[in-house]
Amino acid sequence: MLPIGVELHGGSSWFVLHRDFVSWLDGCLSGGFHNMTLGECELPGLFLDYAQSHLSFEELYFHTVIHHSPYCGLVVPDADLRWIKWEREKGETDGCLHFEEVDWCGNSPRYMTAEEWQQGRD
Repeated sequence: MLPIGVELHGGSSWFVLHRDFVSWLDGCLSGGFHNMTLGECELPGLFLDYAQSHLSFEELYFHTVIHHSPYCGLVVPDADLRWIKWEREKGETDGCLHFEEVDWCGNSPRYMTAEEWQQGRD
């Protein structure tokens, strides 16, 4: 059951979490049940129980918890701040076993090169 008063937030499974938020969340979840029953650590535990049965858990859990945490001010609004490079050179598979079957195979997030950064700025 969804905890009372929780507004759901969802988003992409490709996201970056602030180090301070991750440290806080780890402290809440690793502190045991007694740590998750009071105060600001209550939602991560209760919502974990709710969200873990959903497909694409990470698209619901992290987005909702950070919006209801002391770190909600760290959320960058979805303002198309994304960089995706879907095209691949012929034969470039990055170890993907199904590259002939699906067009996104091997296109997981990766670091942007300095040249690609400059192209995006131009």
